[in-house]
Amino acid sequence: MVLAQLEVAPSAASHDMLPIDLVVLPVAQYAGALLQDEDTEWGAYDGRLKLGGLKITLDGSPQGKTAFLTALYLTPVPGCEKHCLGTPQMSQEKVEAVVRDAQW
Repeated sequence: MVLAQLEVAPSAASHDMLPIDLVVLPVAQYAGALLQDEDTEWGAYDGRLKLGGLKITLDGSPQGKTAFLTALYLTPVPGCEKHCLGTPQMSQEKVEAVVRDAQW
């Protein structure tokens, strides 16, 4: 769930505009304010909306050859000449910081 949706979903829930229950996973990069707000309720429904956790994108997809692998891709990877392992989206240090910040 991205920033614009984080603003719209709670409003829709509080105005009884959600026809189904939603469990959302905000993208960690946009969840800073939620994580810092002590009034943010995680794991409990508010109307038909529940913040179920965070989404942390660590790499891409195997189909796009952007998944970060431990072994080389066996087929050509566009834009990569050698040692094609895919692309991590975050360093190990950043992942650890996100997880540390998300502990509630």
